[in-house]
Amino acid sequence: MNKDESMNRRSGLALSMLVMSLWMGQTALTETGLFSVAWGVASVTLTCLSGTILAGVYEPEAIPDEELSPLASRILVAMLLIGVIVSLLLLLL
Repeated sequence: MNKDESMNRRSGLALSMLVMSLWMGQTALTETGLFSVAWGVASVTLTCLSGTILAGVYEPEAIPDEELSPLASRILVAMLLIGVIVSLLLLLL
């Protein structure tokens, strides 16, 4: 992967994280209680992380497909599904 592809991938990741943090911040402002505080902290953290990626301070390294075992892939998918389910449950409460 050349430098331009890496920069585009990094910028895309950081911009999508910024959009997510805006949504999370808006959700934090409309909710009340502990849920609001948790989403607010997560939103600020995500914003800071995406800013450091855009500024080039932090560079997430891509994991090549040949280095990611099938078990690791299944664990990542399971973690993603659990996160989505927990988020939906929190939104419903």
